[in-house]
Formats: sequence, C-alpha cells, structure tokens
Amino acid sequence: MHKNNETKNILLGMPHGTANGILRKNIIFWLAGKSDMLNCFRCGKLIEDINEFSIEHKRPWQREPEPKEAFFDIDNISFSHIKCNVDARNLMKTHCPKGHPYNGSVSKRGWKVCHVCHRITEAKYKRKKYTTEKRHSRYIRTGN
Repeated sequence: MHKNNETKNILLGMPHGTANGILRKNIIFWLAGKSDMLNCFRCGKLIEDINEFSIEHKRPWQREPEPKEAFFDIDNISFSHIKCNVDARNLMKTHCPKGHPYNGSVSKRGWKVCHVCHRITEAKYKRKKYTTEKRHSRYIRTGN
C-alpha cells in the first residue's frame, strides 16, 4: 500500500474506498431529497434515514434479455427502504439455495422457509442431541 493511501486511511479512520462509498451514498441521498425522490419505490412511504436508504432496480436486471444494459439503465433505478428492497427480493425467490421449492411459508422475520431443509436440519440436530443411550436412559427413568 502506498504511503498516501495509508495516510488517507488513518485520517479517515477507515479504508479510503469505504469512505468514498459512504460519501457517494450521502450525496445520492441528499440529491434524492432535493429532487423529492425519497418516497420508497416499494411501500411509498418517505425514506427519512440514510441508514434505511437503498438503491434498487425496479425490474430484476438478471432476468432481462440484456442484463448489462438493464443494470445500467437509469430508468430502471429507484430508491427504497433497505427492508422493503430485501423483502421484495426474498418474495421473488421460488427455490431455496439447495434447489428445493418453497411452499409459501414465511418465518417471523419475513424469510421464506424451505421445509425440506428445515426437516433435514432438525433431524441432524435430533440425531446429535438424542442418542440411543439417552433414549435408553430416559426409558429406564420414566418408563416411556
């Protein structure tokens, strides 16, 4: 690392690239406010705090015939609350990361639940925590 970059990192108290990212987000948030563009694309409510502010694509660019063009298309960009953005992305998912289809269940936190993965995880936990010896010991103690 160059001495100049080290000095910048020390003066900023963080990596210079991180500081640039924060500055850009602050500028965009400020300009969006000046342009009356701080209503969330998803819920329509005002985005009052920069920590709730996210930039999102109105249409998922990955599914477009020309993804690179869709990614950079300014008309495909909007602003939303981070939570609204994440919730919308989560709702679009049809399969879990392991490829099992979701069946519509949603957790208390708003995440889709894969019942196949949940059953597998639960079975592993039970096998690990509830051994033959423990079953036998419980039977001797309780008769069940």
